[in-house]
Amino acid sequence: MASRFISQKVLAKKLRLSSATISLALAGNPKIPLATRTRIQALALKMGYKTNRNAVLLVNRRWGKKSASNKANIAYMQCPMDEGYTDQYLPGLLKQADALGYDLNVLKSWDFTRADHLAKVLYSRGIQGVVVGQTAGNFQSSVFPIEKVAMVQCGLFMPVEIHTLVRADLDAIVRLCFAKARAQKFQRIGMVHLLTPGAESDQILENSIWNLKRVYPDNIEVFIEKWTFYDTHPASLKKWFYRHKLDAVVGVTATVDDFLQRLGIKVPFACLIHDPFRPLFDGADLQSAIMGEMSINLLDSYLRQNQLGVPAVKKVFMVEPAWHEGISLSRRRI
Repeated sequence: MASRFISQKVLAKKLRLSSATISLALAGNPKIPLATRTRIQALALKMGYKTNRNAVLLVNRRWGKKSASNKANIAYMQCPMDEGYTDQYLPGLLKQADALGYDLNVLKSWDFTRADHLAKVLYSRGIQGVVVGQTAGNFQSSVFPIEKVAMVQCGLFMPVEIHTLVRADLDAIVRLCFAKARAQKFQRIGMVHLLTPGAESDQILENSIWNLKRVYPDNIEVFIEKWTFYDTHPASLKKWFYRHKLDAVVGVTATVDDFLQRLGIKVPFACLIHDPFRPLFDGADLQSAIMGEMSINLLDSYLRQNQLGVPAVKKVFMVEPAWHEGISLSRRRI
């Protein structure tokens, strides 16, 4: 015996709501309050309601849409990084969003200077969850309507305002680079970190470097200065290098090696943050695509639980870095 067809009108009559409200709620539209949406969806599930695909196709044809989609809308908010920076999280985000049936909108944070502007865009597009990209640790949550959407932060450095993070373990990155340099029989290794003014994440990385120095006091020398200081005192890095008679250097980015070369120093070098567009350098691969996939999985779990805003309990998923082989650690000084 065929099961009885359940229409949206039946649901509307049961709940004493309009058909428009039922339709929007079943589509997950944020215009309908979360409590009402949950009540409508629960009754639809209980009564065995199924979407009328013919009706959907008819509506899409009427409005000139090429194809129907029941995918929920989520967004990835790219944050400003260095000039020329290529977002390594995006491939993993797009892949996993598609696998889980989400439409991923890519937004640029620098296009939104006011919370009401961003709220309007999220509302008009029906975006229910947001993944925030990597920042320098100084992300301002004031620009986000954080109570209206589920939120996850994807990246290496963590802003204090967002408590749900997917990031690599900085201590693991520092230890991995040191271990690889030691494996090449280099005993005296320099750790170079040039600080960016106002970046809270630099403090986290600096602590990791000093922790390793305490474990291996005879094998590690540390050079930490602000970029602005180095620009006016470039010889300080050269003096530090020759004073400690270093066998190899580990820098946060390949830019450190550029500085050394300009000073006439050609030394075996490894990167804490591997740049895929500079394959000559040995370094730690943060596996950013995997971070992107994990952040979508985490956002999906929050959306399924109707958990909006910033979670009260911090969740940190550590992605162990992998080693990227190059030729820089085998190069010798001239």
